[in-house]
Amino acid sequence: MNGTIFLTTFAGLLLGTSAAAQTQQPPYTAVFDDFEDGTIGSEWTVGLTLGALIHVEEENGAFMMSRTFSPLAGAFQLDVPLRWSPDPTDPVGGTSSMAVELYDQHEQVITSWTLEDANPSGAGELQVVGPTIAHLIPLQSLQGEGFMRIHRSTTGTLRFTYLGDAGPRTGMLGIVPAEVAGVRITFRHTGSIFLASPFTALELDSILLTNAITPLLEVGDLVAGRSGTLALYDATPLQVSGFAYSLTGAGPSLTPYGLADLSRPVTVLPPVVADASGQASITLALPAQASGRDIWIQGLDFGTGTLTQGVHRTIQ
Repeated sequence: MNGTIFLTTFAGLLLGTSAAAQTQQPPYTAVFDDFEDGTIGSEWTVGLTLGALIHVEEENGAFMMSRTFSPLAGAFQLDVPLRWSPDPTDPVGGTSSMAVELYDQHEQVITSWTLEDANPSGAGELQVVGPTIAHLIPLQSLQGEGFMRIHRSTTGTLRFTYLGDAGPRTGMLGIVPAEVAGVRITFRHTGSIFLASPFTALELDSILLTNAITPLLEVGDLVAGRSGTLALYDATPLQVSGFAYSLTGAGPSLTPYGLADLSRPVTVLPPVVADASGQASITLALPAQASGRDIWIQGLDFGTGTLTQGVHRTIQ
């Protein structure tokens, strides 16, 4: 597909004026919860409660919640946005951790990741574990936010993508053909009430487990007068991908592939081709007078006809 055809097609897609809508089967969502309101749904089995669900206060012990669902075979993706921050009164001593695990019908863990403050520097680390491969990602900041995705292909291959502090990171985790039948989230804190951990505040914004495999958009730092980087992960390898942005809002705009999180007018960037691992990137030149302006960005994987999540940033 040449650039002219691509730009016309993508612009038409975002404006809802070109390609015919595709008929797609609705995805199966095994788990979705938005935790920002601190509400625990009745689907969860809850262990020891330490304050609110997503904000672990200075207590010794653990908070655990789990839920089972109809076994999920084949391809899936698990998406969890998260954030952490230090206790301002005493950022040393004690340990805290947050773990998310997927397990099978026999409650055997298939894959997991853990955020904890065991790093001697105090900044903590992220451990991602599969059946045969594990990854350790040292974090750089006592306060930050990130996005963790674990996904399995139809062949059973597990991979992870992490965006955020010390990111982006991607990697293999092994092969797992087993069906997923449950998810478990655990918060732990040890130490005295007078020695707060750097990770006293560990928060999950939401959790999503679905068989709808989607591309993932990362937006780097956007500084006026410089170039920022837009990156796409989990796109169709060696196929065309695209990026577009709006300076007026988050839409929604109806398109043949769903609702785009962009308001008109929409600016479409030149097309790019994803590499063999499904990654694509492009640079966005930002004029010096753009400081303080809001921008809404979205990507598209033409291989599957799937839009990424929308990302909102304020140009520095």
